[in-house]
Amino acid sequence: MVTNPTRKKSPKVTNPNPEVTKEEILAGLDNPMLAALEAAGITEEYLTDKLQEELDAKETRVFNAKGKVIYSDDLIAWKVRQEARRDAVRYIGGEPAEKRELSGEVTLKVVYDDELEGKREKDKEKQ
Repeated sequence: MVTNPTRKKSPKVTNPNPEVTKEEILAGLDNPMLAALEAAGITEEYLTDKLQEELDAKETRVFNAKGKVIYSDDLIAWKVRQEARRDAVRYIGGEPAEKRELSGEVTLKVVYDDELEGKREKDKEKQ
């Protein structure tokens, strides 16, 4: 076996937090952002609840009339609801994909149907 004398050995990697298991670390490698969000309590259930709140959002408007503060009745918060609706559509994949250009070779197989061609010729004769 040939060794490279100038190459340094890799340091031994140890788990600095023995309370975290190897499985938990590996699970976090799959999607570290998802793991961090869930650790902070931002789960799918939490986001679903917040989305539902936004879809039902209402607002109160405040007016100043001759020095008096007037509060409106609850009004539908259309802007908040529209943004929530857009988020919901995006979450379920209902938004059109961005334009992407692909390149490469494509092979097409053309099947010629004699019977279909005969019908076309008869249609042309009738016209």
